[in-house]
Amino acid sequence: MTIETAVLIEQVNARIDAPEASLRVEIRGGVADAKHHAQGLHGESKEYVLGLHEEARRHAHVLNESVRDDIRILAEALATVLTRLDAGR
Repeated sequence: MTIETAVLIEQVNARIDAPEASLRVEIRGGVADAKHHAQGLHGESKEYVLGLHEEARRHAHVLNESVRDDIRILAEALATVLTRLDAGR
């Protein structure tokens, strides 16, 4: 290999290495941005799910109270019917 060829090879390598290093920096920056964005989405999703959980809990509580009221009404009606039956004997 001649000196000229070696110099040309070095120049080609330098021209390849410079964009490669630049691309590495850009990729690392992009990865950092994506990670930051994903963390933000995770926080938003967690808040949203916790909100849904709280809403479902409140709704279940309302339904529970409604069922309790229905049972109480049925129990009172049954007690009235049984009292009338006992009085008729």
